[in-house]
Amino acid sequence: MTAVSQRRALRLYTLAWWLLAPLAVLRLLWRSRRDAAYRMRLGERFGRYALPTTRARHAPLLWLHAVSLGETRAAAPLLEALRRELPDLRLLLTHTTPTGRAAGGELLRGGDAQVWLPYDLPWAVSRFLDHFRPDVGVLMETELWPNLARACAARGIQLLLANARLSARSAARWARWPALARATCGALAGAAAQTGGDASRLRDLGVRDVVVAGNLKFDRRADAALRAQGRQWREAAGRRVLVLASTREDRGVAEEQLLLDAMPKGLGRRALVVLVPRHLERVAALRLLLDQR
Repeated sequence: MTAVSQRRALRLYTLAWWLLAPLAVLRLLWRSRRDAAYRMRLGERFGRYALPTTRARHAPLLWLHAVSLGETRAAAPLLEALRRELPDLRLLLTHTTPTGRAAGGELLRGGDAQVWLPYDLPWAVSRFLDHFRPDVGVLMETELWPNLARACAARGIQLLLANARLSARSAARWARWPALARATCGALAGAAAQTGGDASRLRDLGVRDVVVAGNLKFDRRADAALRAQGRQWREAAGRRVLVLASTREDRGVAEEQLLLDAMPKGLGRRALVVLVPRHLERVAALRLLLDQR
């Protein structure tokens, strides 16, 4: 894959971002109808930050991007291990969703910072990197951004994928744009993949130095108080409990509706059915759904 074809692919990708950026802002405003946090600090989405740039030069700055709630929680054991090895470590934590940002607040210590990751426009990415000047960057799971990866490589910032996963479907989509995939994945310093299949697909796209490290989510320690509370709650229910967890709405279709339709008749009398949606702003709509049934 030639450098010329990669540069051409990056230009086309950036042009697409320029055209879609207004729609991205409109989508944020639309989502803010349910969660006002989507409107918070819109300037950060374009690389404009009010936080100061100064930091202690002796303290390394780790930038970690966890797009949403699941990635943020998976990052907790990784950060815990890094802080043990590097007690002076300073953290720059970035997110895309309010749920991730809210959960990320629990991971911060004195001297750390938390902001939105900017859209993958070259000038926005440059502002972000020039403002904070991280020593190393870690992207959780599947966050592959071409302009961001190239900008880090140009500045000598090691950029890694942690807890990396790449489904066959996602890999096939990237394979349709081989020059863009090589430009992006070739700029990464390495990846720690969840499974051998993820590792193989990442290598095929051009990621170097890929290792299989398992899923960080299994390294999280469960809160003993919450476990005890859960056992008490289950005993109080007095019957079996069926949990429909991490459900969402996809293209206007609620997964809860599909799951409830598939249940045997009378199951609700034999078991307590609990809905646990991925996005809490959907709770009111699910309550209405249950009332209707």
